Amino acid sequence: MRSKILGLFSVGILALLMLVSFASAASTFTVDKDSVSFGLEDDSKQITVTNLNSSVLLDISANTIIIDGRAFTISGNLTNINASNPSVLTIEPVNDIDFSEIDVLEDLSTVLTLTDTNNPSEKENVTVSIATSEFCDYTNKDNDLDIKIDDISNQGVGDDDKWYPMDSIKVRLEIDNDADNDVDDISIEWGLYSKKTDSWVIDVDEEDTIDLTDDDKEEIEFEFDLDDDLNIDVDELDDGDYVLYVRATGTSDTSGTPKTCASDSEQIDIEVEKHYVIIKDFKVIGSTFCGSTVQLTADIWNLGSKEEEDVRIDVYNSDLKIDEQIIVSSISEFDDKDLNLEFTIPEGIEEKNYHLNLEVYDDDGDIYESHKESKYQVPIEVSGNCQIIPRTRVLASLESGGKAGEQMEIKATVTNEEDESDTFTINLGDYASWAELESIEPETVTLDSGESKDVIITLNVDKDADETETMNVLVEGSDGGVLSQPIEVSIDKGFSLSGMFSGNGYLWGIALLNVVLILIIIIIAVKVTRQ
Repeated sequence: MRSKILGLFSVGILALLMLVSFASAASTFTVDKDSVSFGLEDDSKQITVTNLNSSVLLDISANTIIIDGRAFTISGNLTNINASNPSVLTIEPVNDIDFSEIDVLEDLSTVLTLTDTNNPSEKENVTVSIATSEFCDYTNKDNDLDIKIDDISNQGVGDDDKWYPMDSIKVRLEIDNDADNDVDDISIEWGLYSKKTDSWVIDVDEEDTIDLTDDDKEEIEFEFDLDDDLNIDVDELDDGDYVLYVRATGTSDTSGTPKTCASDSEQIDIEVEKHYVIIKDFKVIGSTFCGSTVQLTADIWNLGSKEEEDVRIDVYNSDLKIDEQIIVSSISEFDDKDLNLEFTIPEGIEEKNYHLNLEVYDDDGDIYESHKESKYQVPIEVSGNCQIIPRTRVLASLESGGKAGEQMEIKATVTNEEDESDTFTINLGDYASWAELESIEPETVTLDSGESKDVIITLNVDKDADETETMNVLVEGSDGGVLSQPIEVSIDKGFSLSGMFSGNGYLWGIALLNVVLILIIIIIAVKVTRQ
Protein backbone atom coordinates (compact mmCIF):
# COMPACT_ATOMS: atom_id res chain seq x y z
CA MET A 1 0.00 0.00 0.00
CA ARG A 2 2.81 2.31 0.91
CA SER A 3 4.51 1.66 -2.41
CA LYS A 4 1.31 2.53 -4.23
CA ILE A 5 1.08 5.86 -2.39
CA LEU A 6 4.70 6.66 -3.25
CA GLY A 7 4.03 5.80 -6.87
CA LEU A 8 1.00 8.06 -7.06
CA PHE A 9 2.97 10.84 -5.37
CA SER A 10 5.75 10.52 -7.96
CA VAL A 11 3.28 10.68 -10.81
CA GLY A 12 1.71 13.82 -9.33
CA ILE A 13 5.08 15.50 -8.97
CA LEU A 14 5.92 14.63 -12.61
CA ALA A 15 2.60 16.02 -13.85
CA LEU A 16 3.12 19.23 -11.88
CA LEU A 17 6.57 19.67 -13.35
CA MET A 18 5.18 19.16 -16.86
CA LEU A 19 2.47 21.76 -16.28
CA VAL A 20 5.05 24.23 -15.01
CA SER A 21 7.27 23.60 -18.03
CA PHE A 22 4.35 24.06 -20.42
CA ALA A 23 3.42 27.30 -18.71
CA SER A 24 6.96 28.64 -18.91
CA ALA A 25 7.26 27.60 -22.59
CA ALA A 26 4.04 29.37 -23.63
CA SER A 27 4.42 32.81 -25.26
CA THR A 28 3.43 35.82 -23.24
CA PHE A 29 2.18 37.81 -26.26
CA THR A 30 1.48 37.57 -29.99
CA VAL A 31 1.60 39.90 -33.01
CA ASP A 32 -1.04 39.59 -35.71
CA LYS A 33 1.43 40.01 -38.63
CA ASP A 34 4.87 38.63 -39.28
CA SER A 35 5.59 41.19 -42.05
CA VAL A 36 4.44 44.56 -43.39
CA SER A 37 5.41 46.19 -46.68
CA PHE A 38 5.24 49.84 -47.75
CA GLY A 39 4.00 50.43 -51.29
CA LEU A 40 3.48 53.53 -53.37
CA GLU A 41 0.18 54.42 -51.70
CA ASP A 42 1.08 53.46 -48.13
CA ASP A 43 1.70 56.19 -45.55
CA SER A 44 1.68 53.85 -42.56
CA LYS A 45 1.21 50.25 -41.48
CA GLN A 46 -0.35 48.82 -38.30
CA ILE A 47 0.29 45.74 -36.21
CA THR A 48 -1.68 44.47 -33.20
CA VAL A 49 -0.03 43.15 -30.00
CA THR A 50 -2.10 40.84 -27.76
CA ASN A 51 -1.21 39.99 -24.13
CA LEU A 52 -1.75 36.27 -23.53
CA ASN A 53 -1.48 36.46 -19.72
CA SER A 54 -4.68 37.78 -18.17
CA SER A 55 -3.09 38.14 -14.72
CA VAL A 56 -0.09 40.25 -15.72
CA LEU A 57 0.12 43.53 -17.65
CA LEU A 58 2.48 43.44 -20.64
CA ASP A 59 5.31 45.88 -21.32
CA ILE A 60 7.22 45.61 -24.61
CA SER A 61 10.20 47.33 -26.19
CA ALA A 62 11.07 47.79 -29.89
CA ASN A 63 14.30 48.30 -31.75
CA THR A 64 14.92 51.21 -34.14
CA ILE A 65 13.70 50.69 -37.70
CA ILE A 66 16.03 51.91 -40.48
CA ILE A 67 15.78 50.63 -44.08
CA ASP A 68 18.54 51.71 -46.46
CA GLY A 69 19.00 54.96 -44.54
CA ARG A 70 15.26 55.61 -44.23
CA ALA A 71 14.07 55.87 -40.60
CA PHE A 72 10.66 54.72 -39.35
CA THR A 73 8.80 55.50 -36.12
CA ILE A 74 6.53 53.32 -33.95
CA SER A 75 3.61 54.92 -32.14
CA GLY A 76 0.96 53.40 -29.86
CA ASN A 77 0.82 51.85 -26.39
CA LEU A 78 3.89 49.79 -25.51
CA THR A 79 3.24 49.52 -21.74
CA ASN A 80 0.56 48.16 -19.42
CA ILE A 81 -1.11 46.20 -22.19
CA ASN A 82 -4.15 44.42 -20.80
CA ALA A 83 -5.06 40.96 -22.05
CA SER A 84 -8.58 42.15 -22.78
CA ASN A 85 -7.44 45.24 -24.70
CA PRO A 86 -4.80 44.54 -27.44
CA SER A 87 -2.51 47.39 -28.41
CA VAL A 88 -2.42 48.70 -32.00
CA LEU A 89 1.02 49.97 -33.05
CA THR A 90 1.52 52.25 -36.06
CA ILE A 91 4.72 52.17 -38.14
CA GLU A 92 5.44 55.27 -40.25
CA PRO A 93 8.41 56.56 -42.29
CA VAL A 94 9.93 59.72 -40.86
CA ASN A 95 10.04 61.17 -44.39
CA ASP A 96 7.97 60.27 -47.44
CA ILE A 97 9.52 57.42 -49.39
CA ASP A 98 10.76 58.57 -52.81
CA PHE A 99 10.33 55.42 -54.88
CA SER A 100 12.11 57.00 -57.86
CA GLU A 101 15.34 56.69 -55.84
CA ILE A 102 14.86 52.95 -55.37
CA ASP A 103 15.90 50.38 -57.94
CA VAL A 104 13.04 48.24 -59.09
CA LEU A 105 12.90 44.84 -57.34
CA GLU A 106 15.72 45.83 -54.98
CA ASP A 107 15.49 43.94 -51.68
CA LEU A 108 14.90 46.62 -49.02
CA SER A 109 13.85 45.31 -45.60
CA THR A 110 14.73 45.04 -41.93
CA VAL A 111 13.42 43.20 -38.87
CA LEU A 112 11.40 44.86 -36.12
CA THR A 113 11.88 42.93 -32.85
CA LEU A 114 9.32 43.34 -30.04
CA THR A 115 10.52 42.12 -26.62
CA ASP A 116 8.61 41.44 -23.37
CA THR A 117 10.56 43.65 -20.94
CA ASN A 118 9.49 41.51 -17.97
CA ASN A 119 10.54 38.34 -19.75
CA PRO A 120 13.33 39.26 -22.26
CA SER A 121 13.42 35.77 -23.72
CA GLU A 122 9.93 36.36 -25.13
CA LYS A 123 10.31 38.04 -28.56
CA GLU A 124 8.26 38.46 -31.71
CA ASN A 125 9.80 39.48 -35.07
CA VAL A 126 8.07 41.47 -37.81
CA THR A 127 9.76 42.02 -41.19
CA VAL A 128 9.35 45.61 -42.39
CA SER A 129 10.06 46.19 -46.08
CA ILE A 130 9.69 48.71 -48.89
CA ALA A 131 7.67 47.13 -51.69
CA THR A 132 9.94 47.40 -54.71
CA SER A 133 8.04 44.70 -56.58
CA GLU A 134 6.05 47.45 -58.24
CA PHE A 135 7.60 48.72 -61.44
CA CYS A 136 6.13 52.22 -61.06
CA ASP A 137 7.73 55.00 -59.04
CA TYR A 138 4.47 56.97 -58.79
CA THR A 139 0.85 56.15 -58.11
CA ASN A 140 -1.92 56.14 -60.69
CA LYS A 141 -4.60 57.49 -58.38
CA ASP A 142 -6.85 58.91 -61.09
CA ASN A 143 -6.40 55.80 -63.25
CA ASP A 144 -5.64 58.14 -66.11
CA LEU A 145 -2.92 55.97 -67.64
CA ASP A 146 -3.03 52.36 -68.73
CA ILE A 147 -0.33 50.33 -70.44
CA LYS A 148 -0.51 46.70 -71.47
CA ILE A 149 1.65 44.23 -73.33
CA ASP A 150 -0.62 43.62 -76.32
CA ASP A 151 1.52 41.09 -78.17
CA ILE A 152 4.85 39.26 -77.90
CA SER A 153 6.20 37.70 -81.08
CA ASN A 154 9.30 35.51 -81.08
CA GLN A 155 11.13 35.93 -84.39
CA GLY A 156 13.67 33.25 -83.50
CA VAL A 157 13.50 29.52 -82.80
CA GLY A 158 11.48 29.71 -79.58
CA ASP A 159 7.83 30.38 -78.81
CA ASP A 160 6.18 33.63 -77.77
CA ASP A 161 6.37 32.70 -74.07
CA LYS A 162 9.38 30.36 -74.21
CA TRP A 163 12.63 31.91 -75.39
CA TYR A 164 16.07 30.60 -76.27
CA PRO A 165 19.44 32.35 -76.40
CA MET A 166 19.87 34.34 -79.63
CA ASP A 167 16.10 34.71 -80.13
CA SER A 168 14.81 38.01 -81.52
CA ILE A 169 11.73 39.30 -79.70
CA LYS A 170 9.19 41.82 -80.97
CA VAL A 171 6.83 43.45 -78.43
CA ARG A 172 3.75 45.57 -79.11
CA LEU A 173 2.45 47.87 -76.35
CA GLU A 174 -0.86 49.69 -76.10
CA ILE A 175 -0.96 52.89 -74.03
CA ASP A 176 -4.34 54.46 -73.13
CA ASN A 177 -5.32 57.72 -71.49
CA ASP A 178 -8.75 56.99 -70.02
CA ALA A 179 -9.12 60.24 -68.11
CA ASP A 180 -10.61 63.62 -69.03
CA ASN A 181 -7.25 65.35 -68.95
CA ASP A 182 -4.08 65.24 -71.02
CA VAL A 183 -0.97 63.34 -70.00
CA ASP A 184 2.27 64.68 -71.47
CA ASP A 185 5.89 63.59 -71.67
CA ILE A 186 4.98 59.93 -71.19
CA SER A 187 8.20 57.95 -70.92
CA ILE A 188 7.86 54.35 -72.14
CA GLU A 189 10.40 52.09 -70.42
CA TRP A 190 11.02 48.36 -70.25
CA GLY A 191 13.45 45.79 -68.91
CA LEU A 192 13.93 42.03 -68.54
CA TYR A 193 14.34 40.64 -65.02
CA SER A 194 15.63 37.24 -63.87
CA LYS A 195 13.69 35.82 -60.92
CA LYS A 196 16.39 33.19 -60.45
CA THR A 197 19.28 35.61 -59.98
CA ASP A 198 17.19 38.61 -58.79
CA SER A 199 18.88 40.83 -61.34
CA TRP A 200 18.19 42.66 -64.57
CA VAL A 201 19.53 40.85 -67.63
CA ILE A 202 18.38 43.81 -69.75
CA ASP A 203 18.45 47.08 -67.82
CA VAL A 204 15.41 49.32 -67.66
CA ASP A 205 15.74 51.88 -70.42
CA GLU A 206 13.54 54.43 -72.15
CA GLU A 207 12.12 53.25 -75.47
CA ASP A 208 10.07 56.29 -76.51
CA THR A 209 8.31 59.45 -75.30
CA ILE A 210 4.73 60.31 -76.26
CA ASP A 211 1.85 62.66 -75.38
CA LEU A 212 -1.76 61.53 -75.01
CA THR A 213 -4.83 63.74 -75.00
CA ASP A 214 -7.92 62.65 -73.09
CA ASP A 215 -9.40 59.35 -74.33
CA ASP A 216 -6.44 58.89 -76.67
CA LYS A 217 -4.39 55.76 -77.23
CA GLU A 218 -1.21 54.79 -79.04
CA GLU A 219 0.68 51.63 -79.97
CA ILE A 220 4.44 51.26 -79.72
CA GLU A 221 6.61 48.38 -80.92
CA PHE A 222 10.16 47.54 -79.94
CA GLU A 223 12.54 44.65 -80.60
CA PHE A 224 15.49 43.15 -78.80
CA ASP A 225 17.84 40.16 -79.10
CA LEU A 226 18.78 37.68 -76.41
CA ASP A 227 22.40 38.29 -77.29
CA ASP A 228 23.55 41.79 -78.19
CA ASP A 229 21.03 43.54 -75.90
CA LEU A 230 21.87 41.55 -72.76
CA ASN A 231 23.82 43.05 -69.86
CA ILE A 232 25.60 39.72 -69.56
CA ASP A 233 27.34 37.44 -71.99
CA VAL A 234 24.92 35.04 -73.62
CA ASP A 235 26.77 32.06 -72.09
CA GLU A 236 25.85 33.45 -68.65
CA LEU A 237 22.14 33.31 -69.43
CA ASP A 238 20.41 30.86 -67.07
CA ASP A 239 17.46 28.57 -67.45
CA GLY A 240 14.46 29.77 -65.50
CA ASP A 241 11.67 32.28 -65.01
CA TYR A 242 12.00 35.84 -66.21
CA VAL A 243 9.68 38.85 -66.19
CA LEU A 244 9.31 41.40 -68.97
CA TYR A 245 8.37 44.70 -67.30
CA VAL A 246 6.97 47.77 -69.07
CA ARG A 247 5.82 51.09 -67.68
CA ALA A 248 4.51 54.48 -68.78
CA THR A 249 5.36 57.50 -66.62
CA GLY A 250 3.93 60.90 -67.50
CA THR A 251 2.74 64.25 -66.21
CA SER A 252 -1.00 64.86 -65.89
CA ASP A 253 -2.41 68.37 -66.22
CA THR A 254 -4.60 67.87 -63.13
CA SER A 255 -3.93 69.63 -59.86
CA GLY A 256 -2.41 67.80 -56.93
CA THR A 257 0.18 65.16 -57.73
CA PRO A 258 0.95 65.58 -61.45
CA LYS A 259 3.18 62.53 -61.84
CA THR A 260 1.36 59.38 -62.85
CA CYS A 261 2.48 55.89 -63.77
CA ALA A 262 1.07 52.59 -65.06
CA SER A 263 2.86 49.28 -65.57
CA ASP A 264 2.41 45.77 -66.92
CA SER A 265 4.46 42.58 -66.96
CA GLU A 266 4.62 39.19 -68.64
CA GLN A 267 6.08 35.96 -67.27
CA ILE A 268 8.66 34.42 -69.62
CA ASP A 269 10.44 31.08 -69.57
CA ILE A 270 13.98 31.02 -70.99
CA GLU A 271 15.44 27.60 -71.74
CA VAL A 272 19.12 26.79 -72.20
CA GLU A 273 19.77 23.33 -73.66
CA LYS A 274 23.00 21.39 -73.30
CA HIS A 275 23.00 20.37 -76.97
CA TYR A 276 21.16 22.45 -79.54
CA VAL A 277 22.45 23.72 -82.91
CA ILE A 278 20.35 25.91 -85.19
CA ILE A 279 20.73 27.84 -88.44
CA LYS A 280 19.55 31.43 -88.82
CA ASP A 281 19.91 34.54 -91.00
CA PHE A 282 19.61 32.79 -94.36
CA LYS A 283 20.58 34.79 -97.46
CA VAL A 284 20.31 33.77 -101.12
CA ILE A 285 22.90 35.73 -103.11
CA GLY A 286 22.64 36.01 -106.89
CA SER A 287 19.90 35.92 -109.51
CA THR A 288 17.87 32.71 -109.43
CA PHE A 289 17.21 32.02 -113.10
CA CYS A 290 17.77 28.73 -114.87
CA GLY A 291 21.46 28.06 -115.39
CA SER A 292 22.60 30.70 -112.86
CA THR A 293 25.04 30.07 -110.01
CA VAL A 294 23.61 30.95 -106.60
CA GLN A 295 25.21 31.24 -103.16
CA LEU A 296 23.41 30.35 -99.92
CA THR A 297 24.83 31.84 -96.71
CA ALA A 298 23.67 31.53 -93.09
CA ASP A 299 24.89 31.44 -89.50
CA ILE A 300 25.23 28.08 -87.71
CA TRP A 301 24.67 28.73 -83.99
CA ASN A 302 25.42 26.43 -81.08
CA LEU A 303 22.75 27.46 -78.56
CA GLY A 304 23.72 24.71 -76.15
CA SER A 305 25.93 24.98 -73.11
CA LYS A 306 28.35 22.33 -74.45
CA GLU A 307 30.80 22.37 -77.36
CA GLU A 308 29.59 20.43 -80.40
CA GLU A 309 31.78 18.41 -82.76
CA ASP A 310 31.24 16.94 -86.24
CA VAL A 311 27.96 18.75 -86.87
CA ARG A 312 26.43 17.59 -90.16
CA ILE A 313 24.10 19.73 -92.26
CA ASP A 314 22.11 18.06 -95.04
CA VAL A 315 20.99 20.35 -97.87
CA TYR A 316 18.67 18.90 -100.50
CA ASN A 317 15.97 19.45 -103.12
CA SER A 318 15.40 16.86 -105.84
CA ASP A 319 13.81 19.33 -108.28
CA LEU A 320 16.85 21.59 -108.03
CA LYS A 321 19.16 18.56 -108.16
CA ILE A 322 20.81 19.52 -104.87
CA ASP A 323 22.00 16.87 -102.40
CA GLU A 324 24.88 18.17 -100.28
CA GLN A 325 26.38 17.44 -96.86
CA ILE A 326 28.32 20.08 -94.94
CA ILE A 327 30.47 19.01 -91.96
CA VAL A 328 31.41 21.51 -89.24
CA SER A 329 34.24 20.07 -87.16
CA SER A 330 33.50 21.98 -83.95
CA ILE A 331 31.41 24.86 -82.60
CA SER A 332 31.99 26.26 -79.12
CA GLU A 333 29.05 26.86 -76.81
CA PHE A 334 27.04 29.97 -77.73
CA ASP A 335 29.28 30.54 -80.74
CA ASP A 336 28.61 30.49 -84.47
CA LYS A 337 30.18 29.38 -87.74
CA ASP A 338 29.46 30.52 -91.31
CA LEU A 339 27.53 28.37 -93.74
CA ASN A 340 28.40 28.85 -97.43
CA LEU A 341 26.96 26.74 -100.23
CA GLU A 342 27.24 27.42 -103.97
CA PHE A 343 24.95 25.64 -106.42
CA THR A 344 23.60 26.01 -109.96
CA ILE A 345 19.93 26.31 -110.85
CA PRO A 346 19.24 23.52 -113.40
CA GLU A 347 18.29 24.49 -116.92
CA GLY A 348 14.85 23.72 -118.24
CA ILE A 349 13.02 23.41 -114.90
CA GLU A 350 9.63 24.95 -114.27
CA GLU A 351 9.59 28.60 -113.24
CA LYS A 352 8.04 28.62 -109.74
CA ASN A 353 8.84 28.82 -106.02
CA TYR A 354 11.04 26.05 -104.60
CA HIS A 355 12.21 25.29 -101.05
CA LEU A 356 15.76 24.33 -100.16
CA ASN A 357 15.62 21.87 -97.24
CA LEU A 358 18.25 21.92 -94.47
CA GLU A 359 18.57 19.55 -91.49
CA VAL A 360 21.17 19.66 -88.69
CA TYR A 361 22.51 16.42 -87.14
CA ASP A 362 24.87 15.71 -84.25
CA ASP A 363 27.89 13.38 -84.34
CA ASP A 364 25.62 10.40 -83.53
CA GLY A 365 23.47 11.07 -86.58
CA ASP A 366 20.52 12.33 -84.52
CA ILE A 367 18.76 15.52 -85.52
CA TYR A 368 19.10 18.37 -83.02
CA GLU A 369 15.84 19.20 -81.30
CA SER A 370 14.52 21.11 -78.34
CA HIS A 371 10.89 22.19 -78.53
CA LYS A 372 11.18 21.56 -82.26
CA GLU A 373 13.58 19.86 -84.66
CA SER A 374 16.41 21.75 -86.32
CA LYS A 375 14.86 21.68 -89.80
CA TYR A 376 14.55 24.61 -92.17
CA GLN A 377 13.13 25.53 -95.57
CA VAL A 378 14.67 28.38 -97.55
CA PRO A 379 12.39 29.74 -100.31
CA ILE A 380 13.94 30.18 -103.77
CA GLU A 381 11.94 31.73 -106.60
CA VAL A 382 13.22 30.49 -109.98
CA SER A 383 12.30 32.79 -112.84
CA GLY A 384 13.82 33.49 -116.24
CA ASN A 385 15.83 31.67 -118.91
CA CYS A 386 14.03 28.40 -118.16
CA GLN A 387 12.72 27.57 -121.64
CA ILE A 388 13.77 24.04 -122.59
CA ILE A 389 15.69 23.99 -125.92
CA PRO A 390 16.66 20.57 -127.29
CA ARG A 391 20.27 20.17 -128.37
CA THR A 392 19.64 19.70 -132.07
CA ARG A 393 21.03 21.17 -135.30
CA VAL A 394 18.96 22.01 -138.41
CA LEU A 395 20.47 22.62 -141.87
CA ALA A 396 18.04 23.61 -144.64
CA SER A 397 18.46 23.76 -148.44
CA LEU A 398 16.17 24.23 -151.47
CA GLU A 399 15.32 20.83 -152.91
CA SER A 400 13.13 21.95 -155.86
CA GLY A 401 10.92 24.83 -157.05
CA GLY A 402 11.42 28.27 -155.69
CA LYS A 403 9.32 30.35 -158.11
CA ALA A 404 6.47 32.61 -157.09
CA GLY A 405 3.11 30.96 -157.61
CA GLU A 406 4.61 27.48 -157.73
CA GLN A 407 5.40 24.65 -155.29
CA MET A 408 8.65 24.63 -153.35
CA GLU A 409 10.39 21.76 -151.55
CA ILE A 410 12.89 22.41 -148.78
CA LYS A 411 15.10 19.73 -147.27
CA ALA A 412 15.76 20.16 -143.52
CA THR A 413 18.47 17.93 -142.06
CA VAL A 414 17.88 17.40 -138.32
CA THR A 415 20.79 16.19 -136.15
CA ASN A 416 20.42 14.99 -132.53
CA GLU A 417 23.24 16.50 -130.43
CA GLU A 418 21.93 15.15 -127.11
CA ASP A 419 23.80 12.38 -125.26
CA GLU A 420 20.91 9.96 -125.72
CA SER A 421 18.30 9.11 -128.32
CA ASP A 422 15.14 11.19 -128.58
CA THR A 423 12.04 11.61 -130.72
CA PHE A 424 11.55 14.99 -132.39
CA THR A 425 8.43 16.54 -133.93
CA ILE A 426 8.94 18.87 -136.91
CA ASN A 427 6.71 21.84 -137.58
CA LEU A 428 6.83 25.16 -139.42
CA GLY A 429 6.18 28.72 -138.26
CA ASP A 430 6.02 32.30 -139.57
CA TYR A 431 5.32 31.39 -143.22
CA ALA A 432 1.59 32.13 -143.63
CA SER A 433 2.13 35.61 -145.11
CA TRP A 434 3.82 34.29 -148.27
CA ALA A 435 3.08 30.53 -148.60
CA GLU A 436 0.74 27.67 -147.69
CA LEU A 437 2.04 24.51 -146.05
CA GLU A 438 1.41 21.41 -148.16
CA SER A 439 3.18 18.72 -146.12
CA ILE A 440 6.06 17.75 -143.84
CA GLU A 441 7.52 14.30 -144.45
CA PRO A 442 8.13 12.78 -141.96
CA GLU A 443 6.56 14.83 -139.17
CA THR A 444 8.44 12.93 -136.42
CA VAL A 445 11.91 11.42 -136.40
CA THR A 446 13.64 9.29 -133.78
CA LEU A 447 17.37 9.89 -133.67
CA ASP A 448 20.17 8.29 -131.72
CA SER A 449 22.83 10.51 -130.26
CA GLY A 450 24.69 12.15 -133.19
CA GLU A 451 22.30 10.72 -135.83
CA SER A 452 20.81 12.88 -138.65
CA LYS A 453 17.70 12.53 -140.85
CA ASP A 454 16.24 14.56 -143.73
CA VAL A 455 12.77 16.06 -143.57
CA ILE A 456 11.06 17.39 -146.75
CA ILE A 457 8.90 20.47 -146.29
CA THR A 458 6.56 21.26 -149.20
CA LEU A 459 5.12 24.77 -149.61
CA ASN A 460 2.79 26.41 -152.13
CA VAL A 461 4.34 29.83 -152.75
CA ASP A 462 2.01 32.81 -153.25
CA LYS A 463 2.23 34.64 -156.62
CA ASP A 464 3.01 37.94 -154.91
CA ALA A 465 5.70 36.59 -152.60
CA ASP A 466 8.75 38.80 -152.18
CA GLU A 467 12.13 37.83 -153.56
CA THR A 468 13.36 37.07 -150.02
CA GLU A 469 11.11 35.47 -147.42
CA THR A 470 11.72 33.87 -144.00
CA MET A 471 10.21 31.09 -141.91
CA ASN A 472 11.09 29.04 -138.81
CA VAL A 473 11.65 25.30 -138.70
CA LEU A 474 10.39 24.14 -135.27
CA VAL A 475 11.95 21.03 -133.70
CA GLU A 476 10.24 19.85 -130.48
CA GLY A 477 11.90 17.27 -128.22
CA SER A 478 10.10 14.69 -126.09
CA ASP A 479 10.57 16.88 -122.98
CA GLY A 480 8.57 19.72 -124.56
CA GLY A 481 11.52 21.92 -125.42
CA VAL A 482 11.40 23.60 -128.82
CA LEU A 483 14.24 24.73 -131.07
CA SER A 484 13.21 27.47 -133.50
CA GLN A 485 15.61 27.61 -136.47
CA PRO A 486 15.09 30.64 -138.79
CA ILE A 487 15.39 29.92 -142.56
CA GLU A 488 15.71 32.50 -145.37
CA VAL A 489 14.23 31.59 -148.77
CA SER A 490 14.94 33.24 -152.18
CA ILE A 491 11.91 33.48 -154.49
CA ASP A 492 12.30 33.57 -158.32
CA LYS A 493 9.77 36.19 -159.44
CA GLY A 494 9.92 35.07 -163.21
CA PHE A 495 8.55 37.43 -166.00
CA SER A 496 5.04 38.85 -166.20
CA LEU A 497 3.35 42.08 -167.04
CA SER A 498 2.18 42.41 -163.56
CA GLY A 499 5.73 41.94 -162.43
CA MET A 500 6.96 44.33 -164.96
CA PHE A 501 4.65 47.05 -163.87
CA SER A 502 5.01 46.51 -160.23
CA GLY A 503 7.25 48.88 -158.35
CA ASN A 504 8.16 52.02 -160.44
CA GLY A 505 5.08 51.97 -162.72
CA TYR A 506 5.54 55.55 -163.89
CA LEU A 507 9.01 54.91 -165.33
CA TRP A 508 7.85 51.69 -167.00
CA GLY A 509 4.99 53.63 -168.63
CA ILE A 510 7.33 56.21 -170.13
CA ALA A 511 9.60 53.45 -171.44
CA LEU A 512 6.64 51.66 -173.05
CA LEU A 513 5.45 54.89 -174.66
CA ASN A 514 8.91 55.44 -176.13
CA VAL A 515 8.89 51.91 -177.57
CA VAL A 516 5.48 52.54 -179.17
CA LEU A 517 6.66 55.85 -180.64
CA ILE A 518 9.76 54.21 -182.08
CA LEU A 519 7.64 51.48 -183.66
CA ILE A 520 5.34 54.11 -185.21
CA ILE A 521 8.30 56.03 -186.62
CA ILE A 522 9.75 52.83 -188.11
CA ILE A 523 6.41 51.91 -189.70
CA ILE A 524 6.01 55.40 -191.21
CA ALA A 525 9.59 55.35 -192.51
CA VAL A 526 9.01 51.97 -194.21
CA LYS A 527 5.83 53.24 -195.91
CA VAL A 528 7.59 56.38 -197.18
CA THR A 529 10.40 54.33 -198.61
CA ARG A 530 7.99 52.06 -200.55
CA GLN A 531 6.26 55.05 -202.06
